Amino acid sequence: MSRGEADDELKRTFSVLAEDIELARAYGKNNNSPYAQRTLLRTHFALIEGVSYLLRQIAIATAEVFSPAELATLSEKTYTLDKQGNIQERDNYLKALPALLFTLRCYARVHGAIFQLETGSEGWRCMQAYVAIRNRLAHPKKAVDLQLSDAELQECLKAAEWFKTTFKKLLEACEAADNLCRSRGATQPTVQRDGPPPAGPRVNLGDSHS
Repeated sequence: MSRGEADDELKRTFSVLAEDIELARAYGKNNNSPYAQRTLLRTHFALIEGVSYLLRQIAIATAEVFSPAELATLSEKTYTLDKQGNIQERDNYLKALPALLFTLRCYARVHGAIFQLETGSEGWRCMQAYVAIRNRLAHPKKAVDLQLSDAELQECLKAAEWFKTTFKKLLEACEAADNLCRSRGATQPTVQRDGPPPAGPRVNLGDSHS
């Protein structure tokens, strides 16, 4: 997937899932049932996963910014040798929360922006709870796994709001970095592998709170 294709796919996917969230929210207002609540939380998480995946595709398409190890991680692949000395590619599926942090930071580097995330915030704590709750809803082992308490629902909604706010700040930081880069007459940000840009546009997002 080219950089342009990944950018376009991100916009299309975000638009569809954002509309799904609004439809699920509207349905829940008129039918505040456990089904409506589960549907809303699943839809929110689908947006988080979809956006995260496509941000990684954009990063992969900007390969010159990243080291081979980073590219392999972004691609969720690992490599080893078989007994005949041939390279074997294997899937290396990432855990949701570390992958999200890694993905957001990599996307910031594509634009030459610095992204610093405070993982000690209340919003991030809610994200941790959200992942566990979503996994339980998506892979129930018994009927009680499908039940949501009011406290759990509020945690998940706070987590979804944290992601929305964090993603918005990330996009704003990247746009600011791009604008600063253009004002200096450069066609793209100055970046280096294995870390943030040593010079050029630096935009610090600061702490993100729900």
